[in-house]
Amino acid sequence: MTEFRQIDSGFAACAVCDEVVPFCRSLQKMRKPCPIRVHGPRGNRCSGSHQVGRDWVTASHLPTWDEMSDLDKGCALLFTWKVSRERSYIYARDNYPASYREHPLLVALDRKVACRHATAVAYDGRDRYHPWFVRADDAVTERIGRTEYDRLYQLALVADRACVGGEPR
Repeated sequence: MTEFRQIDSGFAACAVCDEVVPFCRSLQKMRKPCPIRVHGPRGNRCSGSHQVGRDWVTASHLPTWDEMSDLDKGCALLFTWKVSRERSYIYARDNYPASYREHPLLVALDRKVACRHATAVAYDGRDRYHPWFVRADDAVTERIGRTEYDRLYQLALVADRACVGGEPR
């Protein structure tokens, strides 16, 4: 198993050299995938410069949606549902953080990173809450289907209610 690699917000791993590089930000590109800055030594710049970097989940060596257990998928859905219900990512992160149960790498994450991971896998690679989604479950349901969404959500809800008194969230 690989170790978690910390990649802060506003940075991405280059698809060519895997170096962590800041995004190029502009007002015109705020809702489009952001390219990464020019990097590498002068005269020998990396060919990944000004390209979109690797997605955060893969670059951080965290499990993707397909690699997660059903219980952990449900935990991610539980958090994203709370974000859409409260209409505030920060409030949900501070009061109802994503709490994974099975995968050892996910269990060891701190609250902020676990919440970032939950939104990234639930929203199919986007690593932050996007307010133009009317409801989080609509975006996820479109991908996995309503019955699968309900099954995963209920699985995590039962596990969450069972451990609230025994262990911290």
